[in-house]
Amino acid sequence: MRLTRPAAVLAAAALTLSLTGCFANPLESVVEGVIEDQTGVEVDVDGSGGASSVSLPEGWPGLPVPAGTITSAIASDGTFVLTILSESPDSVEAVAEELLASGYTEVSRADLGGLITLALSSPEWTVTLGWGIDPDTQETSITYGVSPANG
Repeated sequence: MRLTRPAAVLAAAALTLSLTGCFANPLESVVEGVIEDQTGVEVDVDGSGGASSVSLPEGWPGLPVPAGTITSAIASDGTFVLTILSESPDSVEAVAEELLASGYTEVSRADLGGLITLALSSPEWTVTLGWGIDPDTQETSITYGVSPANG
């Protein structure tokens, strides 16, 4: 079965996020390598199950990033997906405000009962943010997607 590029990115993202709590650090590079070999998607993930920091993927477009710890980063063909743990949802709102002040337009916002989603656009980029607060840890889990506007 051949996956299209968007399907491969989504499959890699889902697989990466599902594996982050399942493997110890020695297997981290093996998991990343398998995903990258099979999908062509650059992956960086913290496999420790903790909140160790992962760096921004190569080619990140220089957009602001919510304060917190990046726990996974995926890049493919100019599309990026980050997962971030933050102490406060205010860090997401601060990034949204910064993007709006720099010329982005809010396309949609929804509160889905504890999960908030926001889509913003500019002539160059489409940005999606999704976040919610973990009731046990009170940490804010953020998914941050950036893709070319014409892609």
